[in-house]
Amino acid sequence: MSQTSVANESLILLGNKTLADIDSDTTTEATVALLAFDTTRKDLLRMHPWNFAITRIAIAESATAPIFRYTKAYPLPSDCLRVLSVQGSLDWKVERISTGQVSIICDQASPIYLKYVADITDDTKWDASFHKTFVYKLAADMSFALVPDEALRKGHYNTFLFQLQIATGVDGSEDMEDDWGYNRGTFVDVRSDYGVGE
Repeated sequence: MSQTSVANESLILLGNKTLADIDSDTTTEATVALLAFDTTRKDLLRMHPWNFAITRIAIAESATAPIFRYTKAYPLPSDCLRVLSVQGSLDWKVERISTGQVSIICDQASPIYLKYVADITDDTKWDASFHKTFVYKLAADMSFALVPDEALRKGHYNTFLFQLQIATGVDGSEDMEDDWGYNRGTFVDVRSDYGVGE
């Protein structure tokens, strides 16, 4: 499925005209969809540790150490949207160091083993629940530019929140608490009576 097809699913929810090509169409719908698509995807991926987007890697130490407090820095991979855990360490932070690189800073010896949410740009690799939730979120985000009625815009956003609760609940039910001691703590923990990973 292409970005155009996914954007059209959202436009249909809004009752707007669909697109032939999100990159070449000159309609208002195409302009809004193209501007919103990547930001909406990254925002939704950061909201929850989606199982299909979780990645584990080893990272070597940067040649540049933090200026104070911590002794080591580990540059984050370019596709990292949210750090979930560092194996064997509870004392770490995500900060921009003097080189300009956003990094894990800590005292742990190199390499560190990182678990993070990656930016999955290929929609064919999204799971079904994320795909549906993204369609609702994109519709809600685009509604500010395409839907003049405030009550309808609020309705689209509330529909997205309801779908997000369902999707994160299903996603969380497939995962036990990590043996690294990471507590997933997500939207579902706050919005319902059960927590993911239990």
